Amino acid sequence: MRESAYGRQVVFYWEGLKGIDDVVITPVASTLTHTGEEQKEIDAKAKELQEDPFRFNGYLWRFEGVNETGRKLMLKVSPIRYAEHDALRRKKLAMKDYPNPLGVTVGQETADGYFPLGVQGTGDNRELVLLGSGFIERTKDGTSLEAAVRRECFSEETSYGGNKFYDAPEFLENTAQVVAITFGSRKDTGVVMRLPLPVTSREVGLGDEEHSDLLFLPNSPAIVTEVMGNGSYKSIPATDQLIGFLERYSSLKETGRLVSAYQHQ
Repeated sequence: MRESAYGRQVVFYWEGLKGIDDVVITPVASTLTHTGEEQKEIDAKAKELQEDPFRFNGYLWRFEGVNETGRKLMLKVSPIRYAEHDALRRKKLAMKDYPNPLGVTVGQETADGYFPLGVQGTGDNRELVLLGSGFIERTKDGTSLEAAVRRECFSEETSYGGNKFYDAPEFLENTAQVVAITFGSRKDTGVVMRLPLPVTSREVGLGDEEHSDLLFLPNSPAIVTEVMGNGSYKSIPATDQLIGFLERYSSLKETGRLVSAYQHQ
């Protein structure tokens, strides 16, 4: 493990470059235990979420560890409920004591060299996130990274002007590249990947109400470095997972391991 070079609360569990089909999610026995007081808070949170039909109350995977076996990257997970994460994520706990749900953090890169970013929150609480990121849901995705990426990027959050390239079964297998496994200040773990798109930024738009605005970050090395250093873009703070993606993207571009369809200077 290593911490981010940019002073953010990002921990890299693993760094490399893998195709999405070389990353395997494997359920294992849970190592998570709760105190009696924590369990009471979790039960109260579960009741609160159950009574509000507009709030998320899903079944997730907890990140338990990662190891590399030959070509394969094995992600060990155990079942949790979202209520566990929501009840404990703001507490000061040891890393091992957080429910730590697993999600996908997808850096989509358009053919004209932009990363679509969504704005979450309002006023002083606004944050920038990579568009198309979210939890891997046990009931919807099972243990499939591909299913989670398709659901987050192509079904719920992003529209592509009627372009159906993402319906092709081989699209993600041939294009999505896993570059890191990270833990951030939101107390969850992201499978960080870069996904080149066969469309330009003009064809990308918001597909739901989760984000209040859509911004496009150019892949210019100078601008990306500035965002990492400042921790923001257009005066809006960037989430840790976004900074973690940009850090890995920059490193891989510098060594020539990633190539873009269009490169801003």
